[in-house]
Amino acid sequence: MAFGINATTSAGGFLLDSTLTSTEYLTVVEIGECDAGSHVDKDDASDLVFAKPFNTSSSTANRVIFNTFADSSEVEFLHKVNFVRLRKAQSTTPSGNNYGVQVRNASNVIIFDSRTATSGMKVLGVKTSSQYALAIQPNNSAGVSVTSPNTSFGGTSTIVHSGNPTNVYVACLAGTFNIETNFQLVIGGFFYDYSNNRILGEAYFDLDVTGSTTSGVPAMGAALTGELIT
Repeated sequence: MAFGINATTSAGGFLLDSTLTSTEYLTVVEIGECDAGSHVDKDDASDLVFAKPFNTSSSTANRVIFNTFADSSEVEFLHKVNFVRLRKAQSTTPSGNNYGVQVRNASNVIIFDSRTATSGMKVLGVKTSSQYALAIQPNNSAGVSVTSPNTSFGGTSTIVHSGNPTNVYVACLAGTFNIETNFQLVIGGFFYDYSNNRILGEAYFDLDVTGSTTSGVPAMGAALTGELIT
């Protein structure tokens, strides 16, 4: 028989299994706000940044638009957001006293340390790039807008989360933006539709000098949503 620690939720969801060899545990290393046009530093290569809109009443800033390609060591945001930065447990220096529980997997890698687990991100859903699409959404920065949310593009749904999105964060995995006077580009963003309790994928390209625009593109990567648990 295998020896170790196995932990699941009351509904049988996976939490920890020390008998596995490739599991990783992410612990929260920073919670904060990031102003529009500013960025969150990724101090470690394993850092993962989640974000949600700061201003839930704004018709233009109710979205998470970010750039992960300009600099791999940071995530830049178009609008002000609340963010959470997570890191692999073995890359995190514990704070406080030396008492607690540490779990290593079968490869002798630390996958949990109670001294760093003061809060965490509960994963709510994951959609692969083929399971959702990105489309232009209302009140964007482009010269051409739409009056109601686009819930599909090319026959694929743009909905990445259904339910009240107020406390839901999205992972900033792959996205970019470039907003200039006659040129607007957003790919890999997320629109928070508070009126209809959902989060939609967002992307558009708008060249004002010709009046041309595309209403959507296929998703660049997975959409991961989570809820901060403290």
